[in-house]
Order: sequence, then structure tokens, then C-alpha cells
Amino acid sequence: MTTPDAGLPQSFRQETNRAAVIFVTAVIALFGGLCLFSFISKLSYLGADEWFLGILGGALIVFDVLLWRYLARPGVVLTDSCLITSRLWGVRPIRYADVLGFSAYLERIHPPLINGTRMPSRIVHRLLVKTRASKEILVTLPAFGSNETLIQALEQNSGLTVVRLPDVDKGR
Repeated sequence: MTTPDAGLPQSFRQETNRAAVIFVTAVIALFGGLCLFSFISKLSYLGADEWFLGILGGALIVFDVLLWRYLARPGVVLTDSCLITSRLWGVRPIRYADVLGFSAYLERIHPPLINGTRMPSRIVHRLLVKTRASKEILVTLPAFGSNETLIQALEQNSGLTVVRLPDVDKGR
């Protein structure tokens, strides 16, 4: 495993298929646009159906913009003074000066039964941040595989050791 570069800030992205993200967001935007178009085309008579289509179209467009912004920005950014995590509604900076410790673990999630068949389980890498204000912040790390490079960069930038916790098996 290579050690991370000292160049800051370092960003770590979600491993997503860019073509799939573009396709899904385009379909949502198209459906929302069609709903808004049907609302606008019936402006002379606005009944309950037209209002529903207008509200649904607007909500889909807003959701699509938020989804695109979330998927386009990096999941975790490490700077010299803080850890910045991406969320659907914005970003959350966590200053290293406010952190008492970090813990990392793998969590196996078992989805519920669907039509009598069990979906395959997922493995999610989590980072637990203990702050000086006695808060515990749970961060889902942005990769499907090992996040060893991210953890090494976090240890290097924060000066704190990331404690590896045993794996967690939820849902069975």
C-alpha cells in the first residue's frame, strides 16, 4: 500500500458509474420536465390533477439537482485543518481540533426479504468520529472496497490514530 501524498486538499470520490449517473439524473429531469410541461400547458384551467403534476414536476427537478450535486462532488475531502464530508443537503466540516478520536469498521448490511428472496448483503466502510462536545458522528466512507489510503491520509493530516474496530453484522 502506498502512502498518501502530502499535497492538500485530498479528495476521495464515490466509485460510481458516470454513465449510469448521467442516465438516471437525465431520466428524472425528463420526467419532472414533462410533469411541469403538462402543468404549464393547462394554465387556462388548473384543477387538482394539474396542480399535482406541477408540484410533482417541481419536486422532481429539485431532487434531481440535489442528487446531481451530491454525486458530482467528492465524498470526503481532507484539508490541513478539517475533514469535510459530503451530504445530500450540503457539506459538513469537522475540524481536527474538535476531534478526540477516530474509529473505522466494516458493516455488513442485509436487505430485507423481497418476494421471498433475500437480496445479497452489502459491505459499507464506516468512520466514527468522537468530538470534544461528546458527540459521535458516523460517516460512511466513499468507496466500495478498502479505504486504507483515506485512513492513512486522515491519520497523517489529523495527527490522530484511527482505531480499527471489529466488523459489524447488522440485519440478520
